[in-house]
Amino acid sequence: MNENLEWRKSTYSAPNNSCVELAVGHEVVLVRDSKAPDSGELSFSHEQFAAFRRYL
Repeated sequence: MNENLEWRKSTYSAPNNSCVELAVGHEVVLVRDSKAPDSGELSFSHEQFAAFRRYL
């Protein structure tokens, strides 16, 4: 999945770099660990991610 997406840190990130990064594409929202960006990512549809955010 390479859409040349721009990764950004979550606004909920802790100051000690314990955070997640998000990349938003046309069809997916990707989530990864900022401390280990090469270890993979989770992929969500926009609907799935919106449902997740409603419960934060």
